[in-house]
Amino acid sequence: MRSPAIAMPMARSRAELRTPSPGTPVAFAPAVAQDVPTIYLHPGQLHATLAERCTITTILGSCVAICLHDSAKRAGGMNHFLLAGPPPDGTASTRYAPSAMRVLLERMLALGADLSRMDARIVGGANVLSAFANSEAHLGMRNVEVARELVQAAGIRVIAEDVGGTRGRKLVFTPGTGTLWVQRIGQ
Repeated sequence: MRSPAIAMPMARSRAELRTPSPGTPVAFAPAVAQDVPTIYLHPGQLHATLAERCTITTILGSCVAICLHDSAKRAGGMNHFLLAGPPPDGTASTRYAPSAMRVLLERMLALGADLSRMDARIVGGANVLSAFANSEAHLGMRNVEVARELVQAAGIRVIAEDVGGTRGRKLVFTPGTGTLWVQRIGQ
């Protein structure tokens, strides 16, 4: 049996947006046409684009995706990282949150996006391993906390989150409009 999508109508203006409290699941209704290209992100990948008519999609368990959008420039991007901390060997792997956020920001700024206009959506961070079912500090929540810290450090406002829980998520992001759609998967 397929699980239903979590959906809410998309805000028509910044005034209609509300800043959710951490852990509040929020998602926007999908606006995905059948004829637009889809870019699938594997862990450690990211994509940023300027007003391109496409969608970016991924599947998340304990991983986290940060979606950034600048509505004035119609620029958007998304990363998909696995681990919260910096790489132990000091490399700049985008499989780790700090590098994934830094590279996504660099690409957004190169497209002409402005930090003061950007907003963020954070998705993922589930506790998908039953061995850690009673742990509040599981890998997924560490990823979520680091994502929040990185977005805040960049001065970007989080306008939506769908984080935590025990189920994975399918995520579809339309970078030109900032539309986000999340569907819970698994049991």
